[in-house]
Amino acid sequence: MVKVRLFFLIVFSFSFSFGQTIKGTVLEKNSNVPLSEVNIYLKKDKTGTITDEKGRFSFKIKAEVKEGDTIVFSHLGHKNRYFSISEIRKIGNIIYLESDIEALHEVSISADKKLQSNIKFKELAPLEKAIHSFGAVLVNDKIYIVGGDISLTEDAHLKIIQDDPSLTGGPGSNFKDFLQELRSRRGISNKHYSGNMFVYHISSDAWEVSENKFRERAYHNLNFYDNKIYVVGGKRFSQNRKYEYLDDKIEIFDIEKDTILVEDVNPHQAVNSFSCIYKDRLIILGGSTKLKNGKTKVYSNKVRFVNLKTGLWYELDNMPEAKELNGVLVNDKLYVVETGSGRNDNTSLESYDLLTGKWERESDFFVTMDRPAITHNKGVVYFFEEGKIHTYDTITKTLNQYSIDLFLKASSLFCYKDTLYILGGIVDDNRIQLPSSRLVSIPLEEFEKTKINRFTTPEK
Repeated sequence: MVKVRLFFLIVFSFSFSFGQTIKGTVLEKNSNVPLSEVNIYLKKDKTGTITDEKGRFSFKIKAEVKEGDTIVFSHLGHKNRYFSISEIRKIGNIIYLESDIEALHEVSISADKKLQSNIKFKELAPLEKAIHSFGAVLVNDKIYIVGGDISLTEDAHLKIIQDDPSLTGGPGSNFKDFLQELRSRRGISNKHYSGNMFVYHISSDAWEVSENKFRERAYHNLNFYDNKIYVVGGKRFSQNRKYEYLDDKIEIFDIEKDTILVEDVNPHQAVNSFSCIYKDRLIILGGSTKLKNGKTKVYSNKVRFVNLKTGLWYELDNMPEAKELNGVLVNDKLYVVETGSGRNDNTSLESYDLLTGKWERESDFFVTMDRPAITHNKGVVYFFEEGKIHTYDTITKTLNQYSIDLFLKASSLFCYKDTLYILGGIVDDNRIQLPSSRLVSIPLEEFEKTKINRFTTPEK
């Protein structure tokens, strides 16, 4: 059990893997722009491949190839580069080509590829209940969902305007009539949070409804450690449903025993904080803690963790800025984005190195995002929200944007066996907000077939 003690700590790559396949990215040396249609081939037999529009390549190596054999990188207008297999292992997965306007020789290995405009996806078995802002975690081939917001909200002002625009402008309009109509309708606000657990079985595309009942909460997190799921943070309603409170309990679900243990100790109580498991620690940072004067959010800049073996809590150095955030752990770094639309002109991606305690601004997105769904696979971080998927390569620091005909906010995103899964979220048409029950899958190979709308590369 988590002990009731609080301690303060003073100061405490998509890597290249050699095997049957070489994967990497080719960049122009001076501009760092990805180079498409770069010819990559084994010198002794001219077998090879080309890079895609993102500069990425995947080259299958034959079993008889030796580490001393030479691979050639060739592109019209650039100097050829030659590497042995062993040299590529040392370099990693980034290859730079230098411009050479007199370079005329090129080995032609071409591919006629017509890229699609949107990422394609497949509809799977929908959630048992439409929901958003829930806690979710992937455990083996199952996705566990606990709690979440199942509210239906409608803006009465906008609905009246849409139903009868004459009330607010033009000949014969009467603002008094508008106010009277507004008082009579008042909109819809059915606020309710779930206390259920749903389990999605990826292998069978089927949902299971758990008989366990959790605290009714939303805007919280789920984390998996030692065959247990930790339910942390978020907010709940009072019994009369008039007030909302930060949830001060940590629920621990034992998957094997099918039981729930409730812990009373959680010094980091917040809404829309980010949490993850790092080694034997449950790390929690940021979030919002209250509404000032009932309108303005008060944000937290605290970073805390509990040692799950000893039950002792510690506090790290504060974040540079107090904020709500969402993110993902990749190796020893947290990659996080600030959430909550309207605070900034665009959303930025930051990283927090757990070994050094250093924060770094990684990139700026092309749009403002509210609460994007985030996951990662092999050093690439994926972000989804409102018809856009961004990918960020943590090695090349390249940010790409793709379009997808799926318009949801506050969803969850997972990657399992080279397939993305997007589930739940909010459908927002500016008048009414509806929770969604949709679940879709996207094979990662779809990104190789789809045009990049926009991209950025780091300055050298």
